Amino acid sequence: MIFIIGIVLAYAPLAKVSQGLKGPVLEALAAKAGMEYLPSDFAPPLYPEAKKALFGSWISSEAFTDLFHGKDEQGRGIAVYEAILQRGSGRNRHIVFSGQVYALQQDAHSESVTVVVPDRGLFNFFKPSGGLERVKIDDEEFERKFEVYSTHEVAAKQMLFKSDLRRLLLDLGQSGGRKAKVFAWFGSEGVVVAAGGKDRFEPGSMFRSKDSTERTRSMFNDFCGSMAVLKGLRGALG
Repeated sequence: MIFIIGIVLAYAPLAKVSQGLKGPVLEALAAKAGMEYLPSDFAPPLYPEAKKALFGSWISSEAFTDLFHGKDEQGRGIAVYEAILQRGSGRNRHIVFSGQVYALQQDAHSESVTVVVPDRGLFNFFKPSGGLERVKIDDEEFERKFEVYSTHEVAAKQMLFKSDLRRLLLDLGQSGGRKAKVFAWFGSEGVVVAAGGKDRFEPGSMFRSKDSTERTRSMFNDFCGSMAVLKGLRGALG
């Protein structure tokens, strides 16, 4: 008990130091990219539109942090933020998703909705949401990892016909770790890609000996990686 109390008492001032380093670094990185950084207390872009189709209606806890948002060259909104979504309560609580969410505003071309979710094996017959039908994609590797559902089969196949987009979703799944899951929603309002993985944009544990340069470099690499994903998504979508 004394040991645990000691850890708690030691963590409080260290947490302040961590936030004191993190905030200015991420704000500066966002400003360099022409974006704004918000640490918390924000409305997650496009998440409400995509939530039900991607994660169902039984999310009991949602936490969003570290939002970077701005505009692309055409003035369309782009954003990336951290999300932790949980289902259930008490001992029955489990994490549905933990990782980064990428949101891109699109020029509305149609009212169709296409959803890409991780392959669920024997449970593939469950539809993510009403009005969506299973769509087969002519890509064996992609079909092993994902299931595709859409309100418009032709529109879904035309969009996922682009190998760059399929490759990007596959690569996101591999980079997030063995158990990481990737979800994608393509609607008339825009695109949401949720890529599971570790908690990013952090300076690292304050209990480990690292100088500020190393901690800053870690956050810089996380930021650059996320910007590269946004750029890749925009390029693949056209």
